[in-house]
Amino acid sequence: MVLRSLIEKHKSFLANFSDTNNKFVLIFYSCLFLFIFSFCLAFIFDPDFGWHLRYGEEVLLNHKILTTDTFSHTFTGDCVLDYEWLIEGIYYLLFVKFSFLGIIFTFGFLS
Repeated sequence: MVLRSLIEKHKSFLANFSDTNNKFVLIFYSCLFLFIFSFCLAFIFDPDFGWHLRYGEEVLLNHKILTTDTFSHTFTGDCVLDYEWLIEGIYYLLFVKFSFLGIIFTFGFLS
């Protein structure tokens, strides 16, 4: 009974879709979605993005959290406390499976 009423409700919406107001609402929400989704592109422009990918690779391949900086030439051997190790592993997995587009779409939908 509930399913039938939902179907009827959507049929009436589609029947009235030719109305100008409904087209405006659809265009408005589409533009709003694209605007919000575009903010995920800023993530790729993070200057430390390559470091996050490399650190995620090290965490997943060695199964341990690194405590010393081995990637920079100025602070090599210094102690590092990286609290983002889990998400960096996820970055690396997404990058391996889906490249940058996978990361962009995933964090675009999560934003």
